[in-house]
Amino acid sequence: MVQEQMLKVEDIKRKRLQVKKKQRIEIEMIKEVILDMEQTNKRLLKKLTDLKLKIHGNKILRETFYAYYKQLFHLINCAPDEVPTYPEGFLNFSKPTLLL
Repeated sequence: MVQEQMLKVEDIKRKRLQVKKKQRIEIEMIKEVILDMEQTNKRLLKKLTDLKLKIHGNKILRETFYAYYKQLFHLINCAPDEVPTYPEGFLNFSKPTLLL
């Protein structure tokens, strides 16, 4: 009787350890994905900024850029409480701006 209870306790402990290990692995995977997303977003923002500077004077390119820009962030599907920030004047096409 006592041995059965000891075996049950050991089994429960083993299962808890397995769950904790699995959770740690999943947390590490989530961290890696978040870091990859942050790096990708930084690269995309730099490319978008470069494009914005190149197309400033061309109305058709400007409208196309804005349409693709909206689609891009719709596809990324950011969390509702996560609002991306951009340099001041990033989407202001009415006057030339240099972003450094």
